[in-house]
Amino acid sequence: MMPEKDYCLICQHTSFIRVCIARDHLVSNEEFPVLECEQCGFMFTGEAPEAGVIDKYYKSSEYISHTGGSGSLTDMLYGIVRKIMLGVKSGTLKRITNKRNGRLLDIGAGTGHFVSKMQSIGWEAQGIEVSEDARNYALQVNKAKLASSPGEIDISSGGFDVVTLWHVLEHIHDPGGYLQFIHKALNDTGILAVAVPNIVSADSKHYRGDWAALDAPRHLWHFNRETLNSLISRYGFSLIRVTIMPFDSLYVPVLSEKNRKSRFPLLIGMAKGYWFWGLSLFDVTKSSSLTFYFKKV
Repeated sequence: MMPEKDYCLICQHTSFIRVCIARDHLVSNEEFPVLECEQCGFMFTGEAPEAGVIDKYYKSSEYISHTGGSGSLTDMLYGIVRKIMLGVKSGTLKRITNKRNGRLLDIGAGTGHFVSKMQSIGWEAQGIEVSEDARNYALQVNKAKLASSPGEIDISSGGFDVVTLWHVLEHIHDPGGYLQFIHKALNDTGILAVAVPNIVSADSKHYRGDWAALDAPRHLWHFNRETLNSLISRYGFSLIRVTIMPFDSLYVPVLSEKNRKSRFPLLIGMAKGYWFWGLSLFDVTKSSSLTFYFKKV
């Protein structure tokens, strides 16, 4: 297991408090403490497995970003939302970059849906995915050949116009190393898009340790707007836009109700989700997940 951090990832402070206990509802049923820096409020999962050990915590048919899912109603809804969001993501990137096509790198590409989508609309899209099972699925189902590590990506020929991490940064043991690689991989006008769960969202505060987006121990880091911007700006990026991920405010409460063993998780979760979604329309900091767009500086 990873030892407790000697210092905060964001501010290098050395004192933490335990804010809740998060259970691994997906694979092991183990419990992990969620810790908070006493100085800046940054949160992370304590006692999380090291990079060479954590793979077993992803081995589940219900971990839909690495598999085709288990065929449940929740998975079907996820698939519908994913298809809608592929269009939203591609459209937003075209508006922000003012490009109809270009070079794109998707880090943590999962089963390759986003890479395949961008290729289908004319982009030269590549992806990185550490999971062999997910890479095999991406190749067989989405016809997307993904690299297994940054070392397999050629960044010497002009760089990428866009690098994306859709709900990936919270999984990475060495975020600083990846951010250094991304800065080198982008061209001078390149855009970095990062989507993460929002630890200060309305649904996070409601569900606390049962909040599905804690996803311990797979989610190592728990960001909000301030802590994410503080981390990424340190590596040569400037924040230009923040948007909500609207469906997460509906989907995450359903999973959170399942964590609570609710008798009607879909009904209750959707009802609460609409309330959380409504709050996020007036205040983005209440959204379950946020997408941050950075330019290279």
